[in-house]
Amino acid sequence: MLTPRTEQRIEDVERRVDRIELVLPTLATKADLKATEERLRAEIAGVEKGLREHVDGVEKSLREHVDGVEKSLREHVDGVEKGLRAEIAGVEKGLRAEIADAREQMRTHFDVVTEGLRHDVQLVAEAVATLVERQRE
Repeated sequence: MLTPRTEQRIEDVERRVDRIELVLPTLATKADLKATEERLRAEIAGVEKGLREHVDGVEKSLREHVDGVEKSLREHVDGVEKGLRAEIAGVEKGLRAEIADAREQMRTHFDVVTEGLRHDVQLVAEAVATLVERQRE
């Protein structure tokens, strides 16, 4: 016969075995773990591929946007440059016209001054001639 203490220990062991038997079917086997690992690796590879495709799409979209902005800026700069060139040409044309007018006015003024000097020189020459004639007499 068994002692009460031994019987108690056997009962404890039996309870533990019962609990183990309840948990044991829920534990994963090596094959289960391997299958899970392979499934997770496939999922990770799929996610990675999707992310790469997304990043490539975003990169392409950004490149297109930057190209569009660059083209727009070039067109704007070209337009501004064209406008400035036209404005400069207009100012230059106006300045040339003003210079030509000033030149013409100066010519006219100096022609008048020269004509006045000729007249004055002629008067002086006539006065000198008259004086010279009077002195001869």
